[in-house]
Amino acid sequence: MGDIHLTKRARKIMQQPRPLPTDTVMRLNILERQLRAPSSEFDEFFNIAIKDMNVISICR
Repeated sequence: MGDIHLTKRARKIMQQPRPLPTDTVMRLNILERQLRAPSSEFDEFFNIAIKDMNVISICR
């Protein structure tokens, strides 16, 4: 799969309603491993997903 396609899939994952599901970080990690070149956009996605994951864990 090309990097552009993987980035599009990651963007689609990030468009889910907030807070993001707890498995979002794992799904992003799988996509990132398939990238040929590092992406700063994925870093931003990870930051958002981890913040949402922390919010979910605080609310429980």
